[in-house]
Amino acid sequence: MVRKLKAHEKIKGWQYKLVNGKRIKPILYAGKAAGLGKYMAGVFVDSGELVCDSNKRVIPYKKIIESDDADASG
Repeated sequence: MVRKLKAHEKIKGWQYKLVNGKRIKPILYAGKAAGLGKYMAGVFVDSGELVCDSNKRVIPYKKIIESDDADASG
């Protein structure tokens, strides 16, 4: 007989990335109006702000480098 898995027994499909000690989750960014197209980007879970570079352009999710350091700039 097979039983149903409980919530704590299930393996998550993906984990949050950490940048400057803040969690980031992937979202679909539609930048077609800005000439950037559609791609997966990152958004901070707590504040809802997009992850941007120094030029205020949205960074693709796969190019976001994880860092646990709270003092790192990014």
